[in-house]
Amino acid sequence: AAATQNVPEEKSTWTGECFVFDKRVAVNHKLQVGSYESCMACGRPLADSDKKHSQYEEGVSCARCYDETTEDQKTRFRQRARQKLQMQQLSTNKQKKKRDNIPSPHVRTATSEGNTTMSTKQGGQNPRKRSKVEIDSLEEKSKKS
Repeated sequence: AAATQNVPEEKSTWTGECFVFDKRVAVNHKLQVGSYESCMACGRPLADSDKKHSQYEEGVSCARCYDETTEDQKTRFRQRARQKLQMQQLSTNKQKKKRDNIPSPHVRTATSEGNTTMSTKQGGQNPRKRSKVEIDSLEEKSKKS
């Protein structure tokens, strides 16, 4: 693909997109991300038309690998796809909190014995007793993330 930088597009004999071995899957002549995605089960490139096939299930199978995997494998792939979606949602929520500058969910509470406890604003049950140094450290980490 790097060779395309030396040849103007109008003089190139290359048409379409070039498969690459990274998360981009394919690139065009200008080395911009192409229109293909990768099947999470087999790794083969997928065009938009491939995703319309009845055997395509996002994160689980494409028409080319559907018959190559067992139902147990498909079940694991579905679980992996759910976990990936959950991780993306957590990441999005974390970015949103950072962007909105939402304060730490931890609450400092003094006990009658003079100790300090820390719990979450969501009503964390049975908070663990923590030292002031430990609480300050947690709050500092929370401010950074």
